[in-house]
Amino acid sequence: MTDLQIAIGKNSDHQVVTKTELLDFLINHRGHGFGSIKALTDARLLKTDNPVPDALKYAEVQINWGIWNYSNSLYSMASREGKEIVFDVKPRQWGERMDGTPLVRHLGKYYLEAKCERVLEMDYYNQEGDKLDKEEMSQFLPKRKKSSTQAKLDGEVVLRDYSLDNLLVFRGGTKKFLIKNS
Repeated sequence: MTDLQIAIGKNSDHQVVTKTELLDFLINHRGHGFGSIKALTDARLLKTDNPVPDALKYAEVQINWGIWNYSNSLYSMASREGKEIVFDVKPRQWGERMDGTPLVRHLGKYYLEAKCERVLEMDYYNQEGDKLDKEEMSQFLPKRKKSSTQAKLDGEVVLRDYSLDNLLVFRGGTKKFLIKNS
């Protein structure tokens, strides 16, 4: 068993579903709520001098998903910070939001749009599933800048689009899914 397999865990209390079954659940789910996902993605690290340019990033993230509103989240945060701000929320730069769902469709693929509440676990792995030194890999992270829409906020509303192809585990809406490759 590799380090990555150990991190993902067995999740024996989870229902095993295909990506198609997860997609069907997300299309038909109504409402919103908290949940979590486990995802494995390309780490998108800088390649220059990186000893593992094809590293993978594994993350477990607590999310607010479903029918929620980015603009409302911005105004809620401003209110908590005691600020009155009028936000210029720009339209989505890519993909088409599927009305009444937490999904975005782009070039034939589906993405779960969610507010990232907090990262529960995050590590880097090589292609064989061996854990890499997080501190060493962090020096290859590209510089990140805060959204200009949120420039006047102290905090940040983190919106993420998670490709259903990268999800390993989904928990939300009273469901616990272990997603298998179909």
